[in-house]
Amino acid sequence: MLAVTAGVSLLRQSLSNEQLEVQGEAYENAIVAERYLLAPHEKPTVIVGSSVAKALPPEGFRPADVATLFMPGNGAMTGLDIILRSGARPKIILVEVDFADRGVDEELIAHLFDPTALALRKAMSMFQDENNLINLLVEASISRRPHNAAADRPQISAAEWRHEIRERIDHYTAGFNQPYQLNKQLLERLKVQVKSLEQRGARVVFFLDPLDQEIAAAPVIQAWRRGVRSAFPDHQFIPAASGVLHLVDGIHFFGYAGIQYFQYLLGEAGAGLEDGHAAGLVQVKQATVGANCGGLSGNFTYSARHLCTRHQSCEIGIDPRLLEDRVRDCVKDLVVRWSCSPETSERLSTLLAVTAENRLSLSCHPGY
Repeated sequence: MLAVTAGVSLLRQSLSNEQLEVQGEAYENAIVAERYLLAPHEKPTVIVGSSVAKALPPEGFRPADVATLFMPGNGAMTGLDIILRSGARPKIILVEVDFADRGVDEELIAHLFDPTALALRKAMSMFQDENNLINLLVEASISRRPHNAAADRPQISAAEWRHEIRERIDHYTAGFNQPYQLNKQLLERLKVQVKSLEQRGARVVFFLDPLDQEIAAAPVIQAWRRGVRSAFPDHQFIPAASGVLHLVDGIHFFGYAGIQYFQYLLGEAGAGLEDGHAAGLVQVKQATVGANCGGLSGNFTYSARHLCTRHQSCEIGIDPRLLEDRVRDCVKDLVVRWSCSPETSERLSTLLAVTAENRLSLSCHPGY
């Protein structure tokens, strides 16, 4: 058994991410949930949503303290149920409003929380869905394709790209223009989920996806958004960012756009901010790379905040992969709004012509 376990582990390590994502939505959802269930208490911030959330952020850019429970073919309510049943107590939960009206995948929940199967998964990795030998052998038969980061985003403007995907936008718009009856039972269940999580100490924040303007205006999308807002009048709702982003099909993110939107969402939600009780600490309110080039406001907030939290002074540098994936063909500046706790007045610092080598220094030391 030890030999089999070791062999499965080696086989899985040899596969690319692309090969590990070919078994369909049900398999992918089980893996995403399973990864969370194996260490739920290590993730103080959790994002729950549909396939759109898969890129918030994409694989390779996910911080160790953030979990993204993305559920292709489903939505946020399944993720909320997983958090509840896991017994986890995250500090912040960001709930994707769009597509949450798909309810809870009861079949997946039953699979995940079967007592015997759950005990086996935790005891031995070979029993985990991710390490299913048959699936791994199928995946191993699929040839790898080299990943080209430069091809992550179309080399045309967002407006030109929108013209290229006109048929896909029209397809989604037609689907969301169908007659729609707001499911009040789902809203009530969502309210119960949120209340239960808040009783554990979580702060629940809702957010909207930056859907294509025609899709966002469709009656189904608008009716559900209004319903959720009316059900949670006292909660924070992060609006869809107005910055221009390339979307694969009018709904889903390209990798670079998912990174930017992730940074924007966690920045707006206040993830990673100190409570302000300790004096003289740097508190990053917002950080933007390429604002001078039309970049999305707040597209570097979470990373900059992470570098400075709990410090009296800090230096903000940028991962070169992020520079490559952001607004191109323009020399970008880094602009940071910040303060020294417990002050409320903000300061503004700018680093011109950002490169991977230079740094922006912030300090709350007296006399700096």
